[in-house]
Amino acid sequence: MSNQIEFKYFPDYMKFARFVEDPCDNCSSNICLNGAYFEDAEVPDSVCLDLLVSGKYRVYIPDYLKEDLENSVRATYPTWTEEEIRRHIEVIVDELSRTPPVPWIQNNNWPVHHGDFCRYIGEWDQVMLTKESQNGDGLSYLMSILADPEDIGDIQSLWESIGNGWTVVFVFECLLCNQRIAIEQSY
Repeated sequence: MSNQIEFKYFPDYMKFARFVEDPCDNCSSNICLNGAYFEDAEVPDSVCLDLLVSGKYRVYIPDYLKEDLENSVRATYPTWTEEEIRRHIEVIVDELSRTPPVPWIQNNNWPVHHGDFCRYIGEWDQVMLTKESQNGDGLSYLMSILADPEDIGDIQSLWESIGNGWTVVFVFECLLCNQRIAIEQSY
């Protein structure tokens, strides 16, 4: 298995995906993803990249993500026919299902923007959020990129929870406009 596989939605998977030491049952490859993150009981504990890319094993894509994608496609491409929309969604969902899963704490909550899923760029802590802010205010920057900032009750508590490791911030980027979108999940 070559390490040269590229994934549109997860370019730095070798750094951020969760790998296991158990070899693949089908080919004995030692470069295997942790099957637990595929969110499918039929997926084995160890999935090599070849089996993922071929589609033998796929990451489960929840219906609500497909609906988010459809809404985004319709908003981004208002002149497309129903067939164009259906085909675009089918191709994109297929590609994401054959992409290494982000090691989510909870549900597979991949953001959508401009009619496509976003590219995963990493798990960020307070230091990285502060570094990426233009004014050194990591908390304000986080609030500006959160997918659902209105769902945050106490902003300062969120920041403290990130600092003590109880909350994880997964950061994504739109493939079209490079807008960053953060998903926070707490243990």
